[in-house]
Amino acid sequence: MESFHICRKQLIPPHTDLRNLSVVSDFPKLLHKYPEPDPHHNFEVFYGKNNHNEIKKLAKGGNGVVYLVEWKKTSRTRRGIPVDDKIIFKYPITEPEYEPDTITRVLKGYHHDIIPFKIIHDQHGNPFVIMQQASGDVTDLLEYNPSTNFRNKMIAHYASAILQLWRKRIVFTDMKPENLLYQCKTSTVHGGSSDAGISLFFGDVGAFASEGDEEYDYEVEPPEASGKIDKNFCLFTLGLMVIGMYDLRYHRPDVTVRSRNYIGSFEKNFYQPIREQAYDHIKNTKIRNMTLRLLSPDRKDRDTLTVSQAVSDLLH
Repeated sequence: MESFHICRKQLIPPHTDLRNLSVVSDFPKLLHKYPEPDPHHNFEVFYGKNNHNEIKKLAKGGNGVVYLVEWKKTSRTRRGIPVDDKIIFKYPITEPEYEPDTITRVLKGYHHDIIPFKIIHDQHGNPFVIMQQASGDVTDLLEYNPSTNFRNKMIAHYASAILQLWRKRIVFTDMKPENLLYQCKTSTVHGGSSDAGISLFFGDVGAFASEGDEEYDYEVEPPEASGKIDKNFCLFTLGLMVIGMYDLRYHRPDVTVRSRNYIGSFEKNFYQPIREQAYDHIKNTKIRNMTLRLLSPDRKDRDTLTVSQAVSDLLH
């Protein structure tokens, strides 16, 4: 199933003008830890002067809460389609400055291939991160059982984006399908009709890091993880991206045994299941061989590669 068939099943999310958003809270000035959201700690999100919205909690983790903010329906239309204005609002319970710091220190104004985002501050200077609403993530796309051609197009898009980021020595570290987003879009074609398509984005702004930054405990790490973001880590994320697109399954390596036998756990629980599935599902030889090299238990398979070489093979 291609992008047209996927996107015609859902209303295309509006493109909300992030420049027109503001937030007001009852927090003290410049908090280092935000209070748990409850009726006694309120915040309001304004679109222009309009704060008549519905705020719905989408997810809560150890570091914060993600909300969908939707303003009441308007009579405005976009290409003849009635639209609402919606955004994703991130409420950080701990480390409010973490994502804003990543945006200003790592990305430094770089927005290409990232879901549109912005830092906004309340009247006291406390920061929040807002984003455009996506249609879904790659996990949702895989439920449509996309064709091999469509999967490989997504691989090519993200591989090219990873290369562009690496040229700035930036790595998207938490590589998994849930963090890779898509938006349905329309474009006018000959005769004035609309053709649905898909735009692909990285979604977790806090998952970007610069070369040399500290590496944290992600779901899967290469056996030679040095504790710092480096070229090998970037190459490994390319491999993780591919197996995510093909929905290959594995057990997470036991990180608690890193000092004893992490390589053994990595090979048994991660690499061997991936290798077996790769031969069944990834029919393009260049993509399959490069993916297995990127994810190899032997770091030498990555040491002798450049990111450009790896991406070249993934573009098939």
